[in-house]
Amino acid sequence: MLSSMSKLLWEEFEPLFGDWSRKIKPFFDKGGFDPIYTHLKKESRRGRILTPESELTFRCFKETPFDELRVVMCGMSPYHSIVGRTRVADGLLMGCSITNKLQPSLLKFYEGIHKDVYFKDDKYCKNPDVSYLAKQGVLMLNIALTTELRKPDKHIPLWRPFADYLFKEVINPTGVPVILLGKEAAHFRTSFNPIYGTIVYVTSHPASAAHLNTDWETKDLYNRKAYEKEKDDVSVFKRVNYILKNRHGIEIEWLDMEPF
Repeated sequence: MLSSMSKLLWEEFEPLFGDWSRKIKPFFDKGGFDPIYTHLKKESRRGRILTPESELTFRCFKETPFDELRVVMCGMSPYHSIVGRTRVADGLLMGCSITNKLQPSLLKFYEGIHKDVYFKDDKYCKNPDVSYLAKQGVLMLNIALTTELRKPDKHIPLWRPFADYLFKEVINPTGVPVILLGKEAAHFRTSFNPIYGTIVYVTSHPASAAHLNTDWETKDLYNRKAYEKEKDDVSVFKRVNYILKNRHGIEIEWLDMEPF
């Protein structure tokens, strides 16, 4: 949709965000999407292949309604690859449900969660579709909602103003826990005011572990020493579940324990 509109109209944008629309409209009204749209339209006209497909750009907001938000997990940018002629990115952080081909970063994510949060013998599905997390209230977000084919992270500067607005004005006041994956996402630690009770965790990105062929650690990179001094578990995913259990009496099932 972004590449086909000749003028930005809120009536066209509003349905893309579901019940997040009332929170995102102020950014739209101030012209925040204008430079994003202009750049994407220009690149598309030049023959650049953008990913994900335009109708999936804001999918994460529809999959996790604002009123059901429990956790924010944020990475860097969508997959920049294709399988055959199909773009891998599906609009959710690390999701690869369209091709149904598990990507290395998502595999490392699952392996790290399994190692640090679950018992060794627990059986789970290495599911290319991460919407099982979105449906539990986990916003599966990327700093950049688009990128160019075979050019990872190219659009991060383009989307940074939107991400900054989203964190400061929309997510921070909710007080939900936030997990930032990777160095680009970690830059936004300062966007959160602790007055709202927001607890922000930072880990490395599973893509780094995939690139280096190492285990991915689910540790909080900024508070790790303090936790180790306490001889406490340092998995941020367990810690988020502690918070949710205390606040709402629920926990996130971080792995898909249901068979295909």
